[in-house]
Amino acid sequence: MSEASEHHPLDERKEEILREIVEAYIRRGEPVGSKAVADATDLGVSSATVRNEMGILEREGYISHPHTSAGRVPTDKAYRYYVDVLAPKVASDPYRRKEIEGSLAGAVSALDELLDRASQLLSELTDYTSLAAPPAIGDSRLSRLELVRLGGTRLLLVCVGEDGWHEERLVELEGDVSDEAVRRALQIANTVAEGSAPVQAASAIEEHAAPPEVEPVLRALSKGLHTVALSSGRLYTGGTSKLVLWEPAGAAQRVLEMFDARGVEPLLPIPDPNAVTVRIGREFALEELRDLSLIAAGYRFGRRAGTLGVLGPTRMDYPLVMSTVAEVASTLSRVLRQLGT
Repeated sequence: MSEASEHHPLDERKEEILREIVEAYIRRGEPVGSKAVADATDLGVSSATVRNEMGILEREGYISHPHTSAGRVPTDKAYRYYVDVLAPKVASDPYRRKEIEGSLAGAVSALDELLDRASQLLSELTDYTSLAAPPAIGDSRLSRLELVRLGGTRLLLVCVGEDGWHEERLVELEGDVSDEAVRRALQIANTVAEGSAPVQAASAIEEHAAPPEVEPVLRALSKGLHTVALSSGRLYTGGTSKLVLWEPAGAAQRVLEMFDARGVEPLLPIPDPNAVTVRIGREFALEELRDLSLIAAGYRFGRRAGTLGVLGPTRMDYPLVMSTVAEVASTLSRVLRQLGT
């Protein structure tokens, strides 16, 4: 349920101390002292013994010592150990499940509306920023193509997939063509493209012999389909304003700019509908995300899979958020399965 990592197991006492430090810091956001740990646990040892154990944990990189406090705070290594080894399982809450199902199973007929709802719901349930990405388009199959004339040499290409997805692209013709040429080109394209992946459809259109007056439209269609094939689709977000609650304004702004630029593909893991992935702090390659954690899960849409998740501070309630993300992803898969029947 996490990023792959290797741990040298801690003994039972150190694990209990580390668990209390992580959970106390998540609750209060303040450095945790040895007396507080001794009072909160059933270890049956003095605060001096706890302090010695905390010294070992600090030397091993699990906790750090802020200069202005006698207490300790967890490091990314501590959060990783907590997620992989110590975090308690959160039982599925039937009331929360009903709330999720009620939010997602309304009168919805399109993937984009469901993803928008799912991202908003995740943000409301966790109080963090949420992300939802559609399945990659490259391997999906086309149901039909549509063309809308926008004036001059511009056309709007609308691609509709067999499992309900749709993508729009502006395409530019090389010169003026008649409405009849556009109509005939669309008819040809739909004949050769139906049931094919976008890149295969583009190749089939390129290879099709057509009258000279239709060829410019087919070339434009082929280019449009190639761009669709490379697209990862729109990123749906919820609660982006919550970033400023735990990030400095400048850092939060840089993360928001990443969202706007759709440059967060390295942030989201490869979708796996059978697992929850946790990325913590410096496990991200991107400097802007070094103080954040991501909890993500895959959902299934026909033969394809997409990803949704929650982005928040490293000091987040991992068990609860992991359970919530998994529940929303599972419900989204069920709703999408019903949508396709």
